[in-house]
Amino acid sequence: LALFPDSFNVRIQRAYVEFFWKGSTAPIKAALQSLPPNLDPDGVVTFARWDLSLMDRETDAAEKALANSPLDTITSQTGVPLPKSYLRACVFLVRGDTAKAQTEFEVARPAIEKLVAESPQSGTRRAQLGLLYAFLGRKEDALREGKRAMELSPITHDIVEGAVVEAFYAMICARTGATDEAISRIERLLTTPFAVDYDDASITLSDLRQRWEWDPLRNDSRFQKTIAGPEPKTIYK
Repeated sequence: LALFPDSFNVRIQRAYVEFFWKGSTAPIKAALQSLPPNLDPDGVVTFARWDLSLMDRETDAAEKALANSPLDTITSQTGVPLPKSYLRACVFLVRGDTAKAQTEFEVARPAIEKLVAESPQSGTRRAQLGLLYAFLGRKEDALREGKRAMELSPITHDIVEGAVVEAFYAMICARTGATDEAISRIERLLTTPFAVDYDDASITLSDLRQRWEWDPLRNDSRFQKTIAGPEPKTIYK
C-alpha cells in the first residue's frame, strides 16, 4: 500500500485481508467508501461493491453498484471477464427471485461459453463455466466442467490456479447437491496454500461463514462443525 497508495485494487485487497483475518466486512466497506466516487475505469471497484453487498445480503446495493457502472463486462479477481448479466443473475439468486436469476444466467451463458471456446486450456475459465451451469441447474454439465478444470490445472502442478479451480469445484458441488464432496474439498483447501482470493473462489473460515454461495451447506452438521472451529494450519509440502 505504501508503494502504490493510489491503487484502488491494493486498497481493496488489503481490506479483504482484514476480512479473512477478522471475519468482518467492515474493512472492505470502509476501503470502498474512501475511494473517489464514479471513478472505476476497469471495474475493480464495481466488482468489490457487488461482492461486498452480496456477502452482506444487501441485494439493492449490489444491484445499484452494477447499474452505476457503464461497463458491460467486469473482470473478476480470478481474471475471468464476466458479463454484467451474470452478476445481475447472482443478485436475483440471493434475493430469492429464481426466475429472473435463470433468465439472466441464460443471457450470460453464451459469453462465458465463448471464453472457454477461446481458451479451452484455461482451468479457471472452465471452472467458472461449471459454476454457471450449476446455477442453471445443469448438474452433469457443471460437474463435468469442474472436473475438467481440475485436470487442466491440477493443484499438484500449479498450486495457485489449482487452488482456485478446486475452490470453484467445491462450490459447484455445494450448488448441485454433492454435499459430501463439497465439504471434503473445503476441508482440504482450508489447509492448502493459496486457496485464498479476493472473490467467491476463496476458502477461509470467514469466506465460508459469510458468502452466499455456500448457503446450501448451512444446515449440514459437518459444515457447521467446520466453520465453528478455529482456522486450521496451512500445510506446506
